Amino acid sequence: EIRELAKKAVAYIQKNAPQVADDDTYDDDPDEQPVSYSRYGSLYVDDDPDDDDMTSSSHDDIVLPSNIIVSPVAEERAKSFVEQAMDWNVRGKNDRATDMLRKAFHTNPRLLYDSYSISLATNITGLSADDVRRMFAPSAKQLEKSGMIPKGTLAQTRRLNGIQQFFALIVFLGATSVLIGFFAVPWVDFGWIPVPDSGNVASQLDNLADLDQLNAVGINVNNFNTLGGTLSEFQRLLNRPEVRELESQSGAFGTQGRFIRDGLNGLRSIRAGASGMDVLLYMIGSQDVLRAFFGLGGVIDTILAALDDPMIFNLLASTFLSQLPDLGALGVDVGSLNPDAIRVAINIGLAQLKYTPQAADFLMIIVPIAGSLAFLFALLLYMTSGMMWWILCIGVGLAGFGACAYFYTTAINKVLNIAGTDTIATLQQTGINVSSATQFIGIGFWMSMGGMIAVTIAPFLGLLFAPAKQNT
Repeated sequence: EIRELAKKAVAYIQKNAPQVADDDTYDDDPDEQPVSYSRYGSLYVDDDPDDDDMTSSSHDDIVLPSNIIVSPVAEERAKSFVEQAMDWNVRGKNDRATDMLRKAFHTNPRLLYDSYSISLATNITGLSADDVRRMFAPSAKQLEKSGMIPKGTLAQTRRLNGIQQFFALIVFLGATSVLIGFFAVPWVDFGWIPVPDSGNVASQLDNLADLDQLNAVGINVNNFNTLGGTLSEFQRLLNRPEVRELESQSGAFGTQGRFIRDGLNGLRSIRAGASGMDVLLYMIGSQDVLRAFFGLGGVIDTILAALDDPMIFNLLASTFLSQLPDLGALGVDVGSLNPDAIRVAINIGLAQLKYTPQAADFLMIIVPIAGSLAFLFALLLYMTSGMMWWILCIGVGLAGFGACAYFYTTAINKVLNIAGTDTIATLQQTGINVSSATQFIGIGFWMSMGGMIAVTIAPFLGLLFAPAKQNT
């Protein structure tokens, strides 16, 4: 019976022992005995599920062995590559052994977490286990391309950690602040300018109508002390239901009724400030100061269109043009004026109110472009993380910040020099206390400036908290 057991043991060892091409005999010395396949047991059956969990906790953005699908054919090929690596190592050809190990790990990446395979690789390469994994691990793109992980897994695993998500949110909010401040909130504000002799407004109105009647229609006389307050009360009056009702009935007047509606809408658009977009259009010479800074474009367009109506033209000629003595001094007969001549004269006057841009003034175009790109990059950061998006955010943030700094230090002074007239000096002559051009900078500019600072700093901090990549 002992003899039969010995024969069965020898047959089992011969069946499971690795085959070496050059040597069909084996040494009976147990210290020199080659490793049998039984030592490969952990290569194909993962008895310790904690291995993958431990790795995933430290490298959440790396594709883990638990995500990899290895076919039985690939397992057999990887097994063969490991055998060949061991064979070449025995022959002293570690360069070929290293190539076989690389093929084995790329064919079955689970071997990177097998103790025997890693031990063999460390003996052949002389590297530590972690260095072996960094050296031989296939990239996530290679795994997806080979079909070991499903399509789309790469995008899912490229996610931000909690701290990076916070800084990506800061970039998103900063870009939103830039765009809202540039397009919707005044960059240049004239509304704070005091109205001269505003203290006499109440007494003057008292002579015209009862203040109680003014309060009844929603007009607050106390707001007449500033330019912005005066315009606000004036537009509140135009938006009264009674005025809206009369406006709706203007259609009975035909063409004149249309001009009345357009004129009222133009008056409602008057403002005492300019958004960043309006400032940009003014600085590149696209709009005159009346349209850009005070919203008088609707009124001007209505007047130009109404000149073709004989009734309105005669009304303007009799009530307005006849009051200009300079025309007579110039030898111009009011009666000989026609709509085209007046239209040309108005356009020439508006052209004189346009800004002549310089090369540096076109830097203002960077602000909306940088804000839009930062908004896009912030969304992309949530979809697919990467150092490139953080760096691009920093770049557009610096560009936008530079454009805002140019406006604060230089452009605002140019903007206030309207048609060769220094606005600050003119206001000082009227007794208004103005010491610096920065007093005219509105809240919209500060929203855009602060947003650009956030877009610049948040990505830098996000890069500091980027997790180290394992398989490079």
